[in-house]
Amino acid sequence: MQNQEPDPNREEPLRRGKPMVSSFRTKDDFLRLFRGNAKYRDIVEVESGTGFAYRNRQIVQIESLELFDEKGNRFELTTRQQLLDFFNGRNYEILFNRTLTEVERASCSAYLYDLNHKRYQIQRTVECDCLGPLTFLLEGENLHELRGISQVEGVPPKHASTQPPVGRMETELDYCTSAVAWDPSACEVIESTRVDPNQYYLGKYNRSSDETTVAIIDTGLEDRDYQIPCWYQQAIDPCSKGTVAVEQIGWNFAYPDLAPPSSEHLPIDNNLYRHGTKVAHIIHQLSPRTRLMILKVFDQEGIGSLSDLLCALAYVVRNKANIVNASFGYYGAKIPLLERFFETLNKAGVMVFCAAGNHGDIDGTPKDISSTSFYPACLGLDNIITVTTVKPGPSRRPLEILPRPFVITKKQLVPYENYSNRYVTLGVLTEEGSFRNPYRSCKQESGAIEGSSFATPYALGLAARHYAAIRADYESGNLSLKAAYLKHLPLQVNESLKAYVVDGQYIPYRP
Repeated sequence: MQNQEPDPNREEPLRRGKPMVSSFRTKDDFLRLFRGNAKYRDIVEVESGTGFAYRNRQIVQIESLELFDEKGNRFELTTRQQLLDFFNGRNYEILFNRTLTEVERASCSAYLYDLNHKRYQIQRTVECDCLGPLTFLLEGENLHELRGISQVEGVPPKHASTQPPVGRMETELDYCTSAVAWDPSACEVIESTRVDPNQYYLGKYNRSSDETTVAIIDTGLEDRDYQIPCWYQQAIDPCSKGTVAVEQIGWNFAYPDLAPPSSEHLPIDNNLYRHGTKVAHIIHQLSPRTRLMILKVFDQEGIGSLSDLLCALAYVVRNKANIVNASFGYYGAKIPLLERFFETLNKAGVMVFCAAGNHGDIDGTPKDISSTSFYPACLGLDNIITVTTVKPGPSRRPLEILPRPFVITKKQLVPYENYSNRYVTLGVLTEEGSFRNPYRSCKQESGAIEGSSFATPYALGLAARHYAAIRADYESGNLSLKAAYLKHLPLQVNESLKAYVVDGQYIPYRP
């Protein structure tokens, strides 16, 4: 009998074979990936945020600059265009109302001084409109070493602030972020999963009349049969000042991760495990009329940047998505600028379902993210619902770290993935911690997958079914945003789970 290729569309029993395990990268995982990999040669290890950042970059959020020349004349730069011109060393004659010589004009440049008065030259400003009017991605030699700003200077002519800039000015490194870790040696891609980019928008996608839009920030989408109803618009490049409208079901912020250039903006999933695609299919199976906005932030290896993530969050607000799936995260310190963008989503009434992180991330046991912080799950905002996987006891974790007395009963539920009775809003109860695999991309994959990455879209998909009622409850003013969502989820409560999940809340998984 001849060997046959596995049918990628064939549904397998939930427990058949070893589950594909999704995990989030720790510091050691990052180091193994980056070591000797030319693609990531510009990533350096740092002591803040995610622990890794892009070399020579700094993200600056600023309201205005107040500068004084040598004669004491005051100049205030308030518009985005003025600030862009200043950081890019151009149009100084207009900005400062002075005629420059050719030599002066050729040497115009902006500088930042850190708290130790070390000077950094701004060599380039990435003119990305999607970051908003106040946020800029600056590039310059060793700019990733900048910590805090004491002064800003533009020369020539010599204009400098005598104190920190007027208004709010925050700086952040362009941190490295991650959606999923995977072992390329363990995955042989099913050839038939590859999608022709030129077919992406040729009337193939269903157009749903449902007005609910879910944004998926992940590795993109691959849909062999074009059955998923996607959000759609014709608009200019969100990151530039282009004038040509292009068809969009979202955007590829991870470019130049994909080719050819003619389709560079398409959010095609090229991750071997099709992490984003699996998330999209879980949501679609639960809420088949919901429109999906596909935002590719993470590349083939599941690596992205903070600046790309902020662009995607801004895209969500600008295009009025209702709910966001965030099956990504990092262990480390809170990034204030990332929190600020999530607060903007909160003000817009956009709910974000976040993954809690997984038992396999660090040492094979679930972690309490109240102490081992995992973001954005631990931001603690009213528009964040953090989701984990739970199962009937006993736990895979050492019994000595469970609360005592600890007696296993049929009603005992324990966390299978990360937990926190402060930050984790609910668990999804499964028999063995596994979910049905909705989309196979590797020949080695079984019919089961594990990870809070997949518990998260399960909870979101159930909520999306009831979005109209949720919105009505929220807009009535009687319920907070989170309370409105939880009201319409099929929540149950388990006393033993209260040590691990807020109020012991969970929803049963029904494959």
